[in-house]
Amino acid sequence: LMPTPHTHVEHPPPLPDLRTPRDVLHWLRSQRTHWREAVNGLRSVTQQLWINWSDDDRRRFLRHAHRYWEIHRHRIAEPVAQAIEGYRADGRLSVRALRVEDLIETQEGFELRAGGEVLHADHVIACTGPSERAMVEAPPVAGLIAAGHLRPGPLGIGLDCDPITGAVIDARGNPRRGLFVMGPLRRGVAWETTAIPEICVQADVVARAILSD
Repeated sequence: LMPTPHTHVEHPPPLPDLRTPRDVLHWLRSQRTHWREAVNGLRSVTQQLWINWSDDDRRRFLRHAHRYWEIHRHRIAEPVAQAIEGYRADGRLSVRALRVEDLIETQEGFELRAGGEVLHADHVIACTGPSERAMVEAPPVAGLIAAGHLRPGPLGIGLDCDPITGAVIDARGNPRRGLFVMGPLRRGVAWETTAIPEICVQADVVARAILSD
């Protein structure tokens, strides 16, 4: 899957009553000709939708729609998209879906075995990004979890915390005084939490909580 490009978009359409992942999917499909506006419109309610969904709903979304959401929600600049399409048209870039099974360094470079094929490359760059669980498996977060000060978020994504204030939840299920989490580590409880506008709101709420303590 390749990222989709930004283009000029009009005002988002009015949102219907959306409750389940299926509701969201059906509505987005009905807005096919104006999907960018529809996705932009969902941004204002994405956090609340995720908070209201059950763990089964969240698993369903992650299993069937996660990557499709990413390429439509997090779009790339139009000139970048045009350059990529130009490289593909010229044969300088090939995009294929393969699962790498083995990687061997040779005198000429690298040999990749993928899907029954053998591919040869001068360079190999891993750019899949961190796994959802990688964020909680590295220090200092892993140490704080081991000590019981924190616990993983829903479905093992990020950290468990109050989705509004960011106050972390410890291993016993109690709010931990003086510890807050912002940004991607809130993803398990709020999902839409990686872009600057959402992080600015989080920073404001955390700052006010600290000042009022």
